Amino acid sequence: MSVQRGIQLGKQNVLKLSLSYLVEMVTRVVITVLLVAILCYLELGFYTLAVSIGFLLSFIATHFYIKESYVSSQELSHFTWPKEIIVFIALTGLYEFGQIIINNCDLILVKHFFESKSAGLYASLSLIGRMVFFATWSVVGLLIPHVIEQKQKGKAYNKILIGAVSFVGAIGGGITLSCFLLDEIIIQVAFGEAYLSISPLLWKYALATSFFACANVFAYFYMALDQYIPVVLTIVAGMIQALLIYFNHNSLENVVWMQILAMSGLFIVLNIYHIIQFILNEKIKISHRYSLPTR
Repeated sequence: MSVQRGIQLGKQNVLKLSLSYLVEMVTRVVITVLLVAILCYLELGFYTLAVSIGFLLSFIATHFYIKESYVSSQELSHFTWPKEIIVFIALTGLYEFGQIIINNCDLILVKHFFESKSAGLYASLSLIGRMVFFATWSVVGLLIPHVIEQKQKGKAYNKILIGAVSFVGAIGGGITLSCFLLDEIIIQVAFGEAYLSISPLLWKYALATSFFACANVFAYFYMALDQYIPVVLTIVAGMIQALLIYFNHNSLENVVWMQILAMSGLFIVLNIYHIIQFILNEKIKISHRYSLPTR
């Protein structure tokens, strides 16, 4: 299913790709709710099994919706993996590892250093705060094929990055502002009054995630251009974030501020990297222009 989605993404078939996620979610929710309701009525239990069946059937339904015609085994036998694809897959996997560090090291460290109640409150906070990252993921997903297409056509692609970062920043800013103005309402609706003590941290966590989401756009943009320094910078930032939290965890608020510090630093560094690359590319263009033979 993931491979088929990758094919649709490469073809920039946005409608079919987005509908595949809708099919998956609707199928999963409907089947899971029905199975749980039936099991509750019959008083049989096995609710975890019902959820697992819902996941499995949603994957099957999505697979049949999104699948493309397969190539023959004879065609596959003559296929060889280009070195560029292997390198790209390996470095993308490395970058995903960096994302895992950034997304989960805070939870692991909070669970290690704080008591169960505080760790539970923080886990609830992270569920809402991370919606910025997942809400903007579709922008990043569409970025790579579009940048590669523009590069192959010899067209400018810097505006794509500016537009993507602006869009992600606008979404992140809107969510952060909403979390600042409606923090208690959001927490109470999502988890109840028992969790209101973490409401002042909500906008701060959303801000940290917004910085990471914007930095994520830079990383994928340069991966599309076969430049992987931003990948290394992101992994380093993830490690720095873990170290900052490890040595500064007096309170949950302190933990969140360490993330803001690390992710804002990553965002600033990637902006500087982009400016340097832009200046170098402009110098190369100018030198090529003046080096052309004249009649």
